[in-house]
Amino acid sequence: MLLVIWELWEERNARVFMHHGRSAPLIIESIKGKALVRIVAGDAA
Repeated sequence: MLLVIWELWEERNARVFMHHGRSAPLIIESIKGKALVRIVAGDAA
C-alpha cells in the first residue's frame, strides 16, 4: 500500500512542479514493476 501512495505522491509532484505527468496505465505499470522488484528482492512486507 505504501508503494502505491508513494508512486501517486511522486506523480503529483511531477505534475505540479515539473509540469509533466504520465497516463494512468503508465503509473499502474510502474507500480507493478516496482512491486515485482521488491517481491523478487524479498522486501515484500
